[in-house]
Amino acid sequence: MRTISSQEGEIRTGIMLSMFAFYGQGSDEAKGAAYTRFLIGIPIDVLQAACDKLVLTSKFLPTVSEIIAAAQSLVEESNGQRMKTWDEAWAEIQQVCKDVFIYGKPTWSTAEIEAAVNSFGYKELCTAPQKDMQIVRAQMRQIYESVCSRAKDKQVNEFVLSGKANKLLTGVADGMKMLEES
Repeated sequence: MRTISSQEGEIRTGIMLSMFAFYGQGSDEAKGAAYTRFLIGIPIDVLQAACDKLVLTSKFLPTVSEIIAAAQSLVEESNGQRMKTWDEAWAEIQQVCKDVFIYGKPTWSTAEIEAAVNSFGYKELCTAPQKDMQIVRAQMRQIYESVCSRAKDKQVNEFVLSGKANKLLTGVADGMKMLEES
């Protein structure tokens, strides 16, 4: 766990305490310190933005994991590196199959889409009969969601094992994709 200056610690605790006050939790300094401990690797401006987002969208006091997810979402969105929804992924898969078909080498916008397509089989995907496309779509959705779940789990595991939240927020420092470390 990285160390912080007392001034930075006060800023972080202040952010947490103001959020607790908003949710009627009072000034519980012990809770503020506990939150601060787990959120220490998130840059202060990102932490403040994540807390602001959650205050505007959550009815109840967010958990540490919700704050981390909000911070990660903000960073990914600002860097254009967020994980695609299933509908976005399926639209890309259909377009690539149409444009490239089996004669070219497909390129994918995310590692998750590529892993899902490779798991199903690109040639099989392109040559599936139209009558089977509903089944293919359902199978691909299940595969894609599984791949995305594993990717998110891997990020959390790396975060816990490294003890540094900025592994999850790599985009803030260098704009690299989060999954490139594999």
